[in-house]
Amino acid sequence: MNRQLNLTLQYRYNHLELPHVLKDVRKKPLWDIKQDHVYFVGFRISAKAGDIYHHAMIIADDVDAFFDGIAGEYNAIMDLYLVTFHSAITLVFLRNLMMTAPDVIAAAEQLDLTAEIKECLSKRNDDLFSVFGMIGESLMCQIQINEKNGLLAIEAARKKARQLYGEELMLLEVCQAHPIRHEFDAMFAEEAKRFNSLLDDDSVGSGCVH
Repeated sequence: MNRQLNLTLQYRYNHLELPHVLKDVRKKPLWDIKQDHVYFVGFRISAKAGDIYHHAMIIADDVDAFFDGIAGEYNAIMDLYLVTFHSAITLVFLRNLMMTAPDVIAAAEQLDLTAEIKECLSKRNDDLFSVFGMIGESLMCQIQINEKNGLLAIEAARKKARQLYGEELMLLEVCQAHPIRHEFDAMFAEEAKRFNSLLDDDSVGSGCVH
């Protein structure tokens, strides 16, 4: 059944969540947390009774730690929801907390990348993902990938970025062209507001995750 996750928004899709635990999988844990180390991720779980959705927050200081966090979340979902196969779980949404930084937002809009992302996601296509990120410290790019799972889309986008730019892609956002993104948008906004309030000026950093 649909569950009201906050006081103002009633969601169309079924959302379940594990006990709220922030997964810190950094290789070098520090007291201070950098903004670009924080990821909001959303999953679709295919069940006999219909699709359900789950979200989590992961803190990772490099790409290997990030994938370790995703693997851990897959295992947690399988244990709690009694999911038998990994294939029943699909990553459909990812957003880095850097997407709330004014300079990142302004740069994306100035380059018309925000409009490109909206156009890519404007019509439902479960086999299409928009992958948005940074190359180095300043170059932004948006890559459209035809895949059924966000993890495969990430892998393909990272490979394409290396081919085009010779550098690694820092992930900022991954979205499936599916209406569920609007609900994850709203959830991310709530989590980001809550999390940013915990970060003081000294702990918010802008280093890139590779």
